[in-house]
Amino acid sequence: DLKRAHDLAAGAQPLAFAYDAQSPLLRPIAERIILNAAEAGLTLKPAGADKPDVRLVLLRVPGPDAKQALEDMASALGGPLAGSPPEDPGSLYLSERAVIASRRVIPLFHLSLAYQLAPNVRGWPTDPCDRWPLADTWLDTRP
Repeated sequence: DLKRAHDLAAGAQPLAFAYDAQSPLLRPIAERIILNAAEAGLTLKPAGADKPDVRLVLLRVPGPDAKQALEDMASALGGPLAGSPPEDPGSLYLSERAVIASRRVIPLFHLSLAYQLAPNVRGWPTDPCDRWPLADTWLDTRP
């Protein structure tokens, strides 16, 4: 609803927006965010030396351990979680939802890495999570 967005954004100061402009993955996403914000009546300016109001970061989930992934995410975003995440999946989910509800973190999307092999390929090396190190050569994982 662009009219409502313009009403909410009326009089808002420009926001300092930080992202890695050298990243071939983040740059087009950031450019789209800047355009969408402008359509909604918000101005995003490069953060430069300013402390950013908004940051676009790429976070990689390193393995299947949800508790470790949540702790790593909090660390990459500038600080530990309030308390240690619980062990049980239900409470861990609630901890993750609390981080998102704070509006300090807004996940845009989750992109899974996928691969396929012909049946005649054998002996390809995998890591302990049964993944192949294919993306590490091109994926920018800097926060």
